[in-house]
Amino acid sequence: VHQFTTPRKAIRYLNAVDFTFERLANEVNFTDVMLVEAMRIFDPELYNRIASKKSVLIDRGHYSNRDDDDKKKAKIEVFGTENITSWQGAIVRELFPSFEWALGGSSYAGDFVKGWDEEQRVCSDEYFDRHFNYGIPVGDVADAKIKEFLVLLDNPATTQDEANKALGKLVVSGHPDVLVSKLRNKEDNYSQVAAEKLAYALVSLGSTLPRPR
Repeated sequence: VHQFTTPRKAIRYLNAVDFTFERLANEVNFTDVMLVEAMRIFDPELYNRIASKKSVLIDRGHYSNRDDDDKKKAKIEVFGTENITSWQGAIVRELFPSFEWALGGSSYAGDFVKGWDEEQRVCSDEYFDRHFNYGIPVGDVADAKIKEFLVLLDNPATTQDEANKALGKLVVSGHPDVLVSKLRNKEDNYSQVAAEKLAYALVSLGSTLPRPR
């Protein structure tokens, strides 16, 4: 709240949030958008550093030991210094629980990561770029398209041929690896009807899809 020092700044911030949601409604996390935009408006230097440090912030194993030396290096890599303000530490902790370990907090993995994907969090590998690019990146697949496809599968009137063609369009619209990852993240929610149609559709397009690792 202390960042809103003038009415002009407050209006600029609200306009920025509105702009982002006009472009990415239902494709990103609302709370994260508000915090990312606050960072961009009130601390642009931090915003630019955060936008360029995805691999460290989402924890791709750059610092495997996580000892005091790793914490110091990771903190300097992200912030450019060890000396950060309480506001900078708080907003990065809130946006990136995956980076809390470097700020003296907890470490997260497994089910937490899946939860961040489902919540469209900026700390998710799949959603980070959306929060900083103000759009669906090239090769990504919009969540709205995934949802539309799953509704189609769940409809008993949908034929297998229609399901196959719909999946084919999704493969063309984005990167197959991204598509398969998003479909896997939702597998616990499939009805039997949808699961069967999806299985046959995946088989029909097997040569165009990535092999399971």
